[in-house]
Amino acid sequence: MKIACFRRSSRRGGIGTWPILVIGFTSFLSAVVIAQPATSTVDVIVFGDPASETQHSAVAELSESAKGALEEPSRRLLPPAETGWEGGKVAFKLKVDPEKPNYFTAKFWGSESSPSRLMLHCEGKQIGYRHLGDIDILDFGSENEGGGYPGRFYYNTSPLPLELTRGKREVQFEIRANGPIWGYGQTFDKYQKPMTQASRGIYRAATHTDGFYAPAADEKQGAAPRATIRTAPGPEVLDEAKKRVNGALTGMLKSGRPLNQMEVQFLARAYFVKWTVAHEKQAAVDQVVRGVDELYKRW
Repeated sequence: MKIACFRRSSRRGGIGTWPILVIGFTSFLSAVVIAQPATSTVDVIVFGDPASETQHSAVAELSESAKGALEEPSRRLLPPAETGWEGGKVAFKLKVDPEKPNYFTAKFWGSESSPSRLMLHCEGKQIGYRHLGDIDILDFGSENEGGGYPGRFYYNTSPLPLELTRGKREVQFEIRANGPIWGYGQTFDKYQKPMTQASRGIYRAATHTDGFYAPAADEKQGAAPRATIRTAPGPEVLDEAKKRVNGALTGMLKSGRPLNQMEVQFLARAYFVKWTVAHEKQAAVDQVVRGVDELYKRW
């Protein structure tokens, strides 16, 4: 099995982190301030829509298309007919930018759950680590009743290695369904469990050049359930959490060693949060620049 390699980077959050080490902290701050939904989308496939799937040369095995949430088309990957850990798959092509870093985003319905996992492959190489890595797989699966984002769609974004897209205008993708795993199993049978249930429905997939996906204005999103405000516990819980955060930030501001990547990101975000001890502090800028310089030297 081939696994695509990445430099260490964080996928989470609204801002892509790949450019940080190259363009420096000043540009990173500018990106945070001005970031807003943009039309960086390169290509989109709508799963379960015959015209879109044909346009993108989609070929599915052990799969079914269906009208899903909010009457939107979708595609699910099915478990094998006999006991096994590998289920259905769907291959397709999407356009990419031949020069810029590209990202892949898949759309799922937040009220749906399935223990089965989804693995993305690009140009024949696995994107993301099956267990404990810098880059997550497309879908870890979940058995939470009601799903993790009830009543609305959610998106999962993965960075694509530059070496797989550089100089190309179209690449081959494949999404494969597997059974759940127990990450600490010491034999394959203990680690990898059979796939017994269909995957979540996959609604859309897109390639784009920003580190976040900006859906088209006419894309259906659903609505988050109305949350109720509990009366207890009170603000003392947040006060304690803020105290702990500020304690960690104080240590970073006074650190005599260059900060590591996670600390740099943490301190950079805290710079914009008013209640933190790092808010608009020059010392925070100095420490982040120092940490970025050190990371640049290492890479």
